[in-house]
Amino acid sequence: MDEPTFFGSILPAAPLYFYWAVWGLTHIGCAYFIYQAAIHRKRKALNIGPGWWVIFGLFGGLLALALYWLMEHSSFAKGKDDDAP
Repeated sequence: MDEPTFFGSILPAAPLYFYWAVWGLTHIGCAYFIYQAAIHRKRKALNIGPGWWVIFGLFGGLLALALYWLMEHSSFAKGKDDDAP
């Protein structure tokens, strides 16, 4: 039996490579946006620094981005001090 050619062994796995590339870029993008938002905030979300949020963003992706948004930017994050004039 002949060995498969280089392209014969790579091309069937191309959709899987594409999936992992999109997955990785999504998580990197989420971590970037979380970091940019975290360094511009005056207070820390849950007293966690921006570096830790980057790690959460890399592993959590869209879920970490949604969690950060809920804690920092949604109406749930408004404290009693935010409503005072």
